[in-house]
Amino acid sequence: MSEIGNAEIIKILSLMGQFLDIKDANRFRVRAYERAVQILAGVTQKLSEMSAEELKTIPGIGSSMIAHIREIAENGTLGEFEKLKRQIPSGVLKLLEIQGMGPKRAKLLWETLKIDSLEHLKKAAQEGKLRELPGFGEKLEAKILKGIAFAQAAANRALLWDAKGAADELVKTVKSLPQVIQAVAAGSLRRGKETIGDLDILCTATDGAQVIERFTKLPQIERVLAAGETKAAVWLNSQIQCDLRVVAPDSFGAALLYFTGSKDHNITLREYALKLGYSINEYGLFKIKPGSETKELGKKIAGKTEEEIFKALGLDWIAPELRENRGEIEAARAGRLPKLIEYRGIFTPTRAFPTAPIPSKKWPTPDLGWAGNGFL
Repeated sequence: MSEIGNAEIIKILSLMGQFLDIKDANRFRVRAYERAVQILAGVTQKLSEMSAEELKTIPGIGSSMIAHIREIAENGTLGEFEKLKRQIPSGVLKLLEIQGMGPKRAKLLWETLKIDSLEHLKKAAQEGKLRELPGFGEKLEAKILKGIAFAQAAANRALLWDAKGAADELVKTVKSLPQVIQAVAAGSLRRGKETIGDLDILCTATDGAQVIERFTKLPQIERVLAAGETKAAVWLNSQIQCDLRVVAPDSFGAALLYFTGSKDHNITLREYALKLGYSINEYGLFKIKPGSETKELGKKIAGKTEEEIFKALGLDWIAPELRENRGEIEAARAGRLPKLIEYRGIFTPTRAFPTAPIPSKKWPTPDLGWAGNGFL
């Protein structure tokens, strides 16, 4: 039995539907895969560990799709999927990743303009050749160019769900080390960004050097990029970089705050603190000595937790997902930060899975002040 996750099973079924669409298969069959993908995305149990009888309890999932799920769980892929995959140029498959494309349009580009790569697609769009095709137009051409730019920028980044899986496993392992007191993932992962460039893990420990040494020898690590007494940078088997930092307990909150916020958020928070006579960094919140032209640091005011730092600055606690410099600091000062929607408020476990755990991820509530680019 493979250890394949739900995301991979759903990805294979989604691509299967798109491949069939490209090959002009029966529309009802294509639609069956699209519906299965939508349904399975809401299942919280691990599909690869469910029996055929358990899969039957999922509303809308028929016997053919159950057989597919079991085959993927056992073999890591589908025989029919691999066969179809060999019939379509790999470059055409990359076109499906571009927003606004879709199987039909990818097929049209392949058959009419011989476009079989992102480079060819970009060149054709820049030359205005796409707008001449039926179903395209100037606006879609511009949208495709933006989609290509995003895809190229994200090529070396991991999807949030994949990065979270790797980070959760590492944090759990680090926490199990006898020298570690607490550990948590920070960075863009904690902010819930769609793609993640690298992982940041912070911890406190009784012996930092020992933690670093043991961390660099974990089986999840492909190679060590750098290692010192309080920090290690490694390249994981999952092909993403991870930095582990050991910080002092009385600076843990300050470090977590510093390594979670976006660059612009941290700059704005630092400027706000300066106006109040404070200096903030990854070690803590410090009072600036009166009359000091060089901003000489005085007494440390806070640093152990994020909450005490926000409180000392007269701000409501700002959820990690909001730390993007979109007006959240002003909103926190005015006491009008939006509530965040939790999965708990979106998903309700089906009767087939009454004990399924519900994630605690949060998002801003649109009608409580969040306006996409800032706060109302």
